[in-house]
Amino acid sequence: MTWQGTLPNPAATHALGRRLGHAAQAGWVVSLGGPLGSGKTTLAQGIAEGLGVAERLTSPTFVFESRYKGRLVLHHFDLYRFGDAPPEEELIEIGLMEALCGDGLCVIEWADRLAAGVLADCLRLTFAHAPTGRVVAVESAGAQYQPLVEELHREHLGD
Repeated sequence: MTWQGTLPNPAATHALGRRLGHAAQAGWVVSLGGPLGSGKTTLAQGIAEGLGVAERLTSPTFVFESRYKGRLVLHHFDLYRFGDAPPEEELIEIGLMEALCGDGLCVIEWADRLAAGVLADCLRLTFAHAPTGRVVAVESAGAQYQPLVEELHREHLGD
């Protein structure tokens, strides 16, 4: 199931992230895709806040991964510097494969650069620019995320 909604400003994007952080469970993987400036890092900052992370989340573009401690350990990856479909050995080297199997929360910006099948079970958010802000599609690519997507759909039937 997919829910699509409009986020009129960064505060709305942050609020959606905060909600995801509150709902997150150990082992969840959140995939973020979309063009530059579409809201991926803003959403990740909201997720961190929803998890109770005290420090400010920043984009880990130059280090690939940052870890934050909250209710769950947040593994925040940014794959912007990789080309399309980085080889698995590089994903192992940066710690992504280990984090995907862990009991924290894994948030991956630019996840659309991964080869098909790497993130078969995840909560996939895809952002796009729109005249009225941003449009986000939230897809449940795994049964554990389905209740959250259904809830978003029920609450925002008019979007």
